[in-house]
Amino acid sequence: MTAPRLELSGVGKRFRRGGATSLQQRFLGRGTRGQWVTALHDVDLAVGPGEIVGVLGRNGGGKSTLLRVAGGLTRASSGSVQRHAAVSGLLTLNGSASGDLSGADNAVTGAVLAGLSPRAARGRLPEIAAFAELDDAVLREPMRTYSDGMKLRLAFAAAAMTDPDLLLIDEVLAVGDIAFQEKCLTHIERLRDGGTALLVASHVTSHMRRLATRAVWLRGGTVVADGPPSEVIDEYEASLDERAGAPQDLAGGGFRKGTGEVRIAGITSTGSQGAGPGATRLGGGLTVTVAYHREASVTHANFSVSLRRVGGDVKVVDLTTEASGAAVPLADEGSISVAIDRLDLEPGTYWLDAGIYSKDWEVPYDYHWDAWRVHVLGTGTSGILQPPHAWRVDG
Repeated sequence: MTAPRLELSGVGKRFRRGGATSLQQRFLGRGTRGQWVTALHDVDLAVGPGEIVGVLGRNGGGKSTLLRVAGGLTRASSGSVQRHAAVSGLLTLNGSASGDLSGADNAVTGAVLAGLSPRAARGRLPEIAAFAELDDAVLREPMRTYSDGMKLRLAFAAAAMTDPDLLLIDEVLAVGDIAFQEKCLTHIERLRDGGTALLVASHVTSHMRRLATRAVWLRGGTVVADGPPSEVIDEYEASLDERAGAPQDLAGGGFRKGTGEVRIAGITSTGSQGAGPGATRLGGGLTVTVAYHREASVTHANFSVSLRRVGGDVKVVDLTTEASGAAVPLADEGSISVAIDRLDLEPGTYWLDAGIYSKDWEVPYDYHWDAWRVHVLGTGTSGILQPPHAWRVDG
């Protein structure tokens, strides 16, 4: 049996919330003592070469804390953490990035943190830039001028293009356009097949079904399920369905479920110029707008929008406000839109599903499916993803 590259045994993590807010208060003994909060409780976990362990759970479940403890960014309060390989981590969108440094300098820094020497990191810069799809002029600009998508592409490339032995990824795979998401997922599969050990946390269960060789479900800092991805994810999703209640028919066709504290009032989609409502062209943009009205004293919510081929169950696009870093304060009535720069999907008809959830994702307020459609127009060959490409004949 191959020895694991990461081992967590009986790991617990506690931290104090509240208490003194300044050094003076602490020195003088003023302020409240605060309360101890348990973020992880008695977690056992091991990741070996060629394994992807997917960590599931809603906000506050302990996923990010687990990855930070595994990566050595914070110490466990109890138990032991053993790393038998250099760790490379992509734990936040901005990670170790400095806004004042150029993109190139940040890429080199990220590669060094992934375990390369400064000289080797500089030698990998062209490969990192090519994967991130950033040219030399952009790389010379300070990082503060980059969009979130550009930051993500560079951060992922710096962490993943260095042939890591152990890679940790936290909640960033759903950020970026569809083509780059697919590029990242394919590269992660390549790393897995090459023997990299990966620990990946994500809300996007479709990603976990595709990537994970094992899944762990965390709830309240405790492992409630650990096993084959399909079994654990089914159990996890069933727990969410229990909160949502039984499906109900929508008047115009399709279905909904949820508590109804915030309700979807309508969903519209607008595509590339000339495609008409509810349609776009292959490679064209798509803007989806979800209108809502609030029926309870809910102040904030998370929104999701997904696409899946009519007749299929696999989400080929799955976007959330949280993964994109968008905070959504609610009014009594309002709407939220997401603009997809280009939709490189095989021409055909897709279900456009949308949902509204609580901030911790534990409560589905309203989720609609099989009710709205998007038509992707054009001519394409088989295969869900149709990325921009060109054929060249030599000789």
